[in-house]
Amino acid sequence: MFARELIREHILIDSPARVLNPVLEFSRYLTLRGIDSKESAEFAERNRKNLILEINTLCGEWEKLGLDMPLCISESRVITWIHPSFMDHSDFPPITREFTQILSAVRGAAPRDFLGIMACYLVSIGCTKVFITDTSGDCGIDLIASFGSGELGQVCLFVQAKTSTGIATKKEALLADFSKFLLLKRLPKWNTYIKACELDRSISGLSTIFAFTTNAEFREGIRESALGLEVMLKSGRQIAASISKKFTSEQFERAVSSLRPYIVSLSINVADKIFRSITDE
Repeated sequence: MFARELIREHILIDSPARVLNPVLEFSRYLTLRGIDSKESAEFAERNRKNLILEINTLCGEWEKLGLDMPLCISESRVITWIHPSFMDHSDFPPITREFTQILSAVRGAAPRDFLGIMACYLVSIGCTKVFITDTSGDCGIDLIASFGSGELGQVCLFVQAKTSTGIATKKEALLADFSKFLLLKRLPKWNTYIKACELDRSISGLSTIFAFTTNAEFREGIRESALGLEVMLKSGRQIAASISKKFTSEQFERAVSSLRPYIVSLSINVADKIFRSITDE
């Protein structure tokens, strides 16, 4: 709990301290929760090794997700991403200020704006056709997208975009929405979606991906469930990382604004709006 809060509140911000003392930070964390300051300091010092282990475990999580690093550990100190010599201490590149700003917007997004954020994400990974489908009768699908051409031209993505006011999304939500996706394949709406992405006459076959996405993170166990269901999971960190590789924070804000008000239509390719918002600088 402490390590996650340390990263979330003190490192994933625009201008964190270059170096943090994990023992001192943990002592402050305990004191703020009503524990005597002297006892907090002594307890934190006794648990120095456990603190380092906990922080390193979270760094391993970032690595497994294929993300750049917000911090590294050097001589029992936390070196944050903003440190000018970060790469002298770490085997991985640091996150950027663009990432922290975009992640903040992702985390705080209202449900409708998260649709715009997901549209930007889909464009950032190469989709050239993106449609907002979030309405009654959408069969549980909030956006559909395709790459248009190239090696992945026959792939159609069906996206469920979940917002959460908490820090994690539950497995039950994944199971319920995946069930809707399976049912969709038996309904006329399926062919309508495929046709909108111009894949109804594909001569390269058709491959579909159900993407379950959230502006938060995923609870323990949900990733194992996704493997069994053949679901692509994308959390707030992953979404922000992909967007920040393609857009500046200013371009990202302009792109999301260009989509308001969000119109549900299979004839409006919102990818075009995003491209125009970026090029009309």
